[in-house]
This record gives sequence, C-alpha cells and structure tokens, in this order.
Amino acid sequence: MWRTPEGERVLKGAEARLVRASLSSVVAMLEEDLDAAQWLDDEEDWPTAFGVPLFDELETAQRLVLLADVGRAMFNPRVPWSRHTAMAEAAVYVLYENIVDKIGIEIARQVKHGCELRKWRRMVLAACRQWDFDEDCDDIGGEVDAGIPDLDSTDVGRWSDEVFALADLVFWDRDWEMTDVFLDAPPDVAANVRRQVGIDDDYFVAVAPLATKRRLRTAQRTLTKIMKRKPR
Repeated sequence: MWRTPEGERVLKGAEARLVRASLSSVVAMLEEDLDAAQWLDDEEDWPTAFGVPLFDELETAQRLVLLADVGRAMFNPRVPWSRHTAMAEAAVYVLYENIVDKIGIEIARQVKHGCELRKWRRMVLAACRQWDFDEDCDDIGGEVDAGIPDLDSTDVGRWSDEVFALADLVFWDRDWEMTDVFLDAPPDVAANVRRQVGIDDDYFVAVAPLATKRRLRTAQRTLTKIMKRKPR
C-alpha cells in the first residue's frame, strides 16, 4: 500500500521519471515476449522473469493489463486505486526490481568494456536527492550512513539499497511476498492473522486480470500514454 497516512501517493518529479523509465523497460520486454509467442507453440516456455513470482506466474498479456491498471493510479492523481491486492502491489514492486537489474547491467558493461553509460544510476541519484537521501545520518544502530553512492560506483549492493529505500517510500510493507503462506494456511488461521495485521480478506485471492484481445489493446494504448507523459 502507498506509504502515506492519507492513502495513495502519486509519484512526481525525479522519482516519477525513474519509475516511468522502468515501466517502459518492463513493457518493452513483455511486448517482445508477445511477439515471440506468435512463433512458439507454448508462450510459457519463454516468458521474461523479473524475480517477483506472483507477477512472473501471470501470462504476458495479463501482466501488461495489470501494469496498465496500476500505472494509471501511480501517475495520475485523478485515477484512484480500485483496491489493493497482492497481485497489483507485486506488479509495482517489479518496477523497482527492474531498476536494480538495469543498474547491474550498466555496471557490468562499465567494468568489462569501460562504457560511459550511467543512465539508470543518474536517475536513481536524482530520485534519492528528491527525498534528501544524500544527507549523512545516523541509522537505528547508531552507525553513520555514508549517504548515496557516487555516480561511478560499481557497488551493486549499495545501489540496490538505495532503490529499495525508494520502494519503501511507496509501500508500508511487502505482504504480497506472503501469498503462499496465507493460501496454504487453514482458512480460520489465515483469516485471524489477516484481521490482526489489517489485510483485506480478498488481498491474496484476487483473480488475475482478464486479458482478452480487446482489453490487451486498451492496456497497450494506456501504457503508451503513461510512458509519454512528462512528470510534474
């Protein structure tokens, strides 16, 4: 869920540019999967995986429809979230996982070939500075946090920490990671735990979006509009 007392938060500024760039990257990969599926007998033999099982288990068309739904709410203040589900929040988290992956690719190319590309790291730094991450501070253990890394840093771990710190500004928690635990638990036990931690009854069981040809085309048009909009 969005990390604000008032409810959902719309992404803006450098933060929005970063996440929108990741959305464009993820959509491009899924579109390639759709094109490849036309030449394969079984699309599921060749799906792109993003490291978030709840999202990766969906069909490619379903993932595009889901990204269109959450993308509209993430970037448009006039579009409220219909409801929060594990599946929808996992789709948002994929965008942050993808940023880390892209930074890893940048760094690998820098180390091996001396490439000058710093696109993703530059966007992460801008988003971090939007939230004053560049200020040194004491963490809970009393140790000094050295602040955000230098643009040329090849420490993937430090960049990952910054990206997921940005994700933590969006999410209160990562309940979607517990989907299997709740679905495997006895119904009365699962219901009791959900009530105690404030999780809606249908959070884990919401069905995957329908991905008819018509709805897929609508989702693709929506995603194109989202990716072309300039952040405020």
